[in-house]
Amino acid sequence: MKHILLSVLLLSFMGLQTLHADDDEDKKDTYTLEVKHVQTDTEVVVSCDNGYYEKKTASEDEDKLKFKVPKDETCTLEVTTDEPCYKNMKVILDGEDKIDLEDFYTQSCDEDTPSPTPPPDTNTTPPMNGDYILTAWNDLGMHCMDGNDFSVFSVLPQYNNLHAQLKDKNGDLITSGVTITYESTLGTDGQINTSSADKTNFWDYVTDLFGTTLQPDVGLTGNPMSSTTPAPLTFNATHQWWEAEGIPITPYNDGGTKNYYPLVKVIAKDSTGKVLAEVKTVLPVSDEMDCKRCHASTSGNDAKPNAGWVNNQDVEKDYKFNIYVFMMMNMQMQ
Repeated sequence: MKHILLSVLLLSFMGLQTLHADDDEDKKDTYTLEVKHVQTDTEVVVSCDNGYYEKKTASEDEDKLKFKVPKDETCTLEVTTDEPCYKNMKVILDGEDKIDLEDFYTQSCDEDTPSPTPPPDTNTTPPMNGDYILTAWNDLGMHCMDGNDFSVFSVLPQYNNLHAQLKDKNGDLITSGVTITYESTLGTDGQINTSSADKTNFWDYVTDLFGTTLQPDVGLTGNPMSSTTPAPLTFNATHQWWEAEGIPITPYNDGGTKNYYPLVKVIAKDSTGKVLAEVKTVLPVSDEMDCKRCHASTSGNDAKPNAGWVNNQDVEKDYKFNIYVFMMMNMQMQ
């Protein structure tokens, strides 16, 4: 019983210590900003370069608002009111812990000051200004492919997926009125991967293998290989994301080295071509997983065809020919 009580006390103490540590960390990374003399229905927004965004509207029973602002970040305070006329003020914060709005309300109304543009009825059209957050990802994990030879058969052609979502700082999805594209960019190894058709014979045999005709560097779904020319993503209304599926990327850099984690840059632009946001993400692809361990002519006898190993000099063709012979002989025996 003593041991149980001791354990409970110890765990409680550890929990309290953790809570205090979290509180200390919270205090260390943020400070409290108090906005005083706020009139009813005034909108106050604090936004920072690190993505912090908080919007509050003053109610009738409060004349001050408080924000937890990140330290050591460039932050902006924006105040907007419609009474008795439209007024807007922006202030770059410099570590202040109190902002008094009394003078803001005493300013005379300027008849030439335009009223703010009303917000759109839906979240499908981006606002005319403000910051955006672009997220991009691959949903296949490490996609394996056959290697660079497709002359015998294909199990895994080059096929990688890219998805993206664009949100404004309010967290609303942007689903139209923008273009989102992908293109090649330097990898973490300092190399770039801008083509596939010159690194594999896939396009020489794609008609025989898949019954379709493709232009070089165009994948099975019609999406091109990432290159120096931006290629578009399309919006999927069912999943509420932008997508480009079947990108025919390989793990071979333009300089001949291998990189199983090639990067692409995804860019969102408005209708005027202005860049709203951009992000880099990885399209993992590998030729490491193949059948050579058991089916190469030098692998032993466990998977050796009854007619013997093919012993093709091209190691990328050799194991596939051995599998083909093995399968054909099994089919003849049935």
